[in-house]
Amino acid sequence: MQKQPDVLADGAVNPAAISDRVAYELFFQSILVDETNAASVKSADLLVKQTGLDDFRLTTLKAIAKDLQQEIAKLDVQAKDIKDKYWPTPPPSAFADLNKLQAQKEALIAAAIQKLPEQLQSQSNANRLQAHVLTLKAKMKVFKEIPISAYQTQPK
Repeated sequence: MQKQPDVLADGAVNPAAISDRVAYELFFQSILVDETNAASVKSADLLVKQTGLDDFRLTTLKAIAKDLQQEIAKLDVQAKDIKDKYWPTPPPSAFADLNKLQAQKEALIAAAIQKLPEQLQSQSNANRLQAHVLTLKAKMKVFKEIPISAYQTQPK
């Protein structure tokens, strides 16, 4: 049995240890579900309604999440291409390219968060969403990354 990675941050112990960017990213991912799966839709709708926003803003919030997901998906395709091209022994340049894509992803999420007051039509609505996302941090954990070398085959 493989050992679980070490916990770097436990939101139940210290919610501030979980970055807002990570919390929003997970929230946005959680509200985007397969619309043909009734149970998933019900669960996502409940999560969205827990924000306390009205129906119009809930629809807006889902659209924001969908737009963000579409932009991130483009970066994910590029990352997959890099990984597929160089696996199992990627050169340093591949890691540099992946790091750039990760930085772009983080910038997209940060920009989406920054635009929330405008898109939700008030700072009050954005604050309501932020308060909800902050409560979700208590349910999150961040684990230590397993080094890629653990999965690589070493050249002979």
